Amino acid sequence: MLLLIKKVYCNLRLLKQKLRDIYIHIEKKIGKKHIIFILENIEGWANFKTVYESLKDSKKLKLRILICPINDARQAGSLENKYIKIANFLKENNINFTSGIKENHYIDLKTLYPELVLFPHPYDCLRVDHYNASIVSQYTKIGYITYGFMLSKSDDLHYKNPFFQFCTRIFVESEYYIQNFARYYSMEWAKKTCIASGQPKIDCYLGEQNEPDNYWPRPKSDKVKRIIIAPHWTIEWNNDDGTTSPGYCQFLSFKDIYLELPQKYPNVDFVLRPHPLLYNTLIEKELMTQEELNNYKKDFLSYNNTAIDSDALDYFDAFTSSDALITDGVSFLAEYLPSKKPILHLISDQYAGFNEFGENLVKNYYKAKKPEELIKFLDEVVIQSNDYLYTQRMNDMGKYLFLPSNGSGKFIAENIEKLLLGTK
Repeated sequence: MLLLIKKVYCNLRLLKQKLRDIYIHIEKKIGKKHIIFILENIEGWANFKTVYESLKDSKKLKLRILICPINDARQAGSLENKYIKIANFLKENNINFTSGIKENHYIDLKTLYPELVLFPHPYDCLRVDHYNASIVSQYTKIGYITYGFMLSKSDDLHYKNPFFQFCTRIFVESEYYIQNFARYYSMEWAKKTCIASGQPKIDCYLGEQNEPDNYWPRPKSDKVKRIIIAPHWTIEWNNDDGTTSPGYCQFLSFKDIYLELPQKYPNVDFVLRPHPLLYNTLIEKELMTQEELNNYKKDFLSYNNTAIDSDALDYFDAFTSSDALITDGVSFLAEYLPSKKPILHLISDQYAGFNEFGENLVKNYYKAKKPEELIKFLDEVVIQSNDYLYTQRMNDMGKYLFLPSNGSGKFIAENIEKLLLGTK
């Protein structure tokens, strides 16, 4: 009897698979083009959101969000827990999705008959082999929307990535990046493949801005300022020759003052939003032990005006509801700029520095190399609402950021429709 039940179950599974294949085949026959969005973590959704929303009502396109969490050893948590987090996030936002994992294996994308697969990053080394661009490009088009502003100097490391040569479309932040691709490939290839589209993440500044749930320690109030502290993870870079170079992270120089701020400024809410790789990097490089890190977080949370965001959720509602950003990061320096609020850029005499685009973008940001300068920023700029670099910053934003009038997501969606459907 048990064998009979197992046989029936297996037959039903095969029938379900065949019916699904027939359904997809019929959809393709009647003209529906399938687009797959590969979603590997929650924060990646911010890059897809407005593109997805601009395409979802198309009668000629079938969209599929495929949850494919990456098993990156640098980030804590099991593959199952990562999947559950992403799934719960999408369910809470009423977004349909498909599991990219069946019986502990990543499904074969070919079985979904895609016309276009949109990847969230260009690093094939973090994906299973059959998701590598060299393989996927054999049966479908590959698209890539840059996941963050490339401001760092690591041009060789980025542009020489083999992933790009397999892409049909690369949606870049501005014309500057098309010129960069041309230097590493050819102008003909760059103009054919790359589209200056802006950054879909910052479309959040165009629409209605929401108050994030349970993010800030206290409800919104005119009497309370809100500040995000966002430390990067790159203590140092590992060079090809075995040497190291200074990175961007200034956490060790400022971590003590972070613990003093909540008491010094009781009418300011502080949210510590570390890069997802920071904690593990500190431990791996033996700069802090796990116990020291736990105690640090406990001390920071001992005040009623502090919180820690360690979940790497969609952080743009936090951006739009804040009053200032303190960071030593990279892409945040560009992503926060359209909020029009002051930014304190933490640096040192040895920090890594930026490419030409990045240096131009941040030249009129407030800077701090030591804690006293951070305090000066809070006292003079934030508390007194005296953003004296505002005009220069806004001029630079207009000059260096490409901001399509209807948003980057809409701009990219129209290009995808033209690519797949031939629409104008």
